[in-house]
Amino acid sequence: MHPCRRAAWVSLGYTSTRLRALQALGKRVNHPTHLVDAVLSVNEEQKRLVWRRLHKLYGSVKGLNLGVLGLTYKPGDQHLAAIGRN
Repeated sequence: MHPCRRAAWVSLGYTSTRLRALQALGKRVNHPTHLVDAVLSVNEEQKRLVWRRLHKLYGSVKGLNLGVLGLTYKPGDQHLAAIGRN
């Protein structure tokens, strides 16, 4: 089996470091990594979006205490499914 095909199914849930490793693997074996490239691009744009919004609201983030919360979703996760039923 081609190394990129074997690794592709796990790429979406991995951190950007692991996605970049998959991207490098694709280059090494001369295999396109369009989906990985797109995921990394969207993730980078999301970070820029947060900074643009903060700068629009506050002008500068210097001296601010910021907290960042994140949420991940796994299909079939019973905890998240229960939230929608309450």
